[in-house]
Amino acid sequence: MQYLLVAIFPFFLLLLLMIILKKPAYVAAPVTLVLTLITTYFIWEMDTLWFMVALIRGFFVTVEILFIVFGAVFLLTTMQKAHIFKPIHHILEGVSKDRRVQAILVAWFLVSFIEGAAGFGTPAMIAAPILVLIGFKPLVAVAISLVGESTAVTFGAMGVPITIGIADGLTSVQTQSLGNFIPQVAKTTALFHLAVGSFIPLAISVLVTYLVSKNLSKGFEIWKYAVFAGLAFTFPSFIIASVLGPEFPSILGALIGLSIVVPLTKRGFLLPSEVWRFDTPKDGENSTYLLTKSKLFKVVLPYILLLLLLVVSRVEVLGINTILQKYKIGPGSILGTSASHQLAPLYSPGFFLLLVSFYSFFHYKLRAKAIKNIVSTSVQKITLPFWSLFFILFLVNIMIFSSNNAIGLPSIPVFLAEEMRHVGSLWPLFAPFVGLTGTFITGSLTVSNLLFSAFQVETAFLYGFSPILILSLQAAGGAAGNTIAVHNVLAALTVVGLSRGEGEVIKQCAIPAFLYALCIGIIGLIVSLI
Repeated sequence: MQYLLVAIFPFFLLLLLMIILKKPAYVAAPVTLVLTLITTYFIWEMDTLWFMVALIRGFFVTVEILFIVFGAVFLLTTMQKAHIFKPIHHILEGVSKDRRVQAILVAWFLVSFIEGAAGFGTPAMIAAPILVLIGFKPLVAVAISLVGESTAVTFGAMGVPITIGIADGLTSVQTQSLGNFIPQVAKTTALFHLAVGSFIPLAISVLVTYLVSKNLSKGFEIWKYAVFAGLAFTFPSFIIASVLGPEFPSILGALIGLSIVVPLTKRGFLLPSEVWRFDTPKDGENSTYLLTKSKLFKVVLPYILLLLLLVVSRVEVLGINTILQKYKIGPGSILGTSASHQLAPLYSPGFFLLLVSFYSFFHYKLRAKAIKNIVSTSVQKITLPFWSLFFILFLVNIMIFSSNNAIGLPSIPVFLAEEMRHVGSLWPLFAPFVGLTGTFITGSLTVSNLLFSAFQVETAFLYGFSPILILSLQAAGGAAGNTIAVHNVLAALTVVGLSRGEGEVIKQCAIPAFLYALCIGIIGLIVSLI
């Protein structure tokens, strides 16, 4: 019993401090870290060497994430200095003046596309600032961007959570027994997302109206349009996963969906006659601003360039990714252990964000004084979040490496998963929550899959379930967990200029994440009984 209490203690304390007591991460994280250090040393009897390993790896992972965050903040600040708010706003207003629709277009389609191209927390860091620029409050922008990111995560970063996360997370014996299982997992997971993920745009709409005006009914008013927008992404994504595998469902599904939805949205397809807004357009605003083709091109070119760079750098057939990943920094072995973390700065989305920002200096003809202000503002914005992220990631790595102890216990995440395993015939209902917990802890579905895939397959064999089904439930549930991953929330808040609010965002995102995993689990349980 004492080990179970030690295992759940960090999660309980972190959520208590951030959500109930509403303490910022830079307060909650170090308090939780110190107390976790004490309990894992004296009760879990974790080897002291691995505390140092966790600290060093936590630092390098923090640097890797903050490189992306800094790039996103830098680009946002550049766009603000270039005064492109009105053109971006005008572009979306040209599609629909309804704020619910605008939220879906950005937080669903754009986020899914960026997730498919880059992954690793990048989508919310790009989409949330765009939403802020067009008038959404920062907390609202972050929350809906994180919720919108859920479905596409399984096939994010060109399929890495499956092609590496699951494939490398199995033992050699398991891999041999399953044969060519990756295409089957991709297809089955995409089917779960088709059934449940199609309702995420509706969740975005409801979340927007609730957070802005505490009104749920206004969000449900566009349910037909929202579900259609959901299917416009998830159905093509399912077909692509079934035919091509896990690399392209998110990126191509988003492009296909957007090309279908935008023209129909302009015609008012499935939309109510009443437009919902949380702001009042200024008199004559639309009539006095003329968006010519040249102005449109000037506004969107940096973003088009960014998306092209992300996609080209990730497509393996071009070979550019191999070249960019050759240049690495960081320890190949931390303190002589098997642990490592090397950064490939030229392959990081942060590199491309900075590259596009530098190009934008010339594109928007910014003066030296403005550029100097952009640099100083960006550095100031990431200083405090550095410490919050570092403490969180130090804590995460302690839990990951806690298997190195004197009493033969598994790591804390695996220990918690094994405690859940005793539900037996109901395991398909709980398998998605293992994935959700893993992603919540680590902030990465890839890492979650690496941690739990072998365990999930052994559980499937033990109780007579299809390993493909259980692995797919893990992958789909883990995507939902990405919505509430603490360091993803921290990074997104930093980009929009907020130093606190993590607890509020997690509280708002937790319900969609839980319902997502629950619905997938129920479907999985029904399938297992057929």
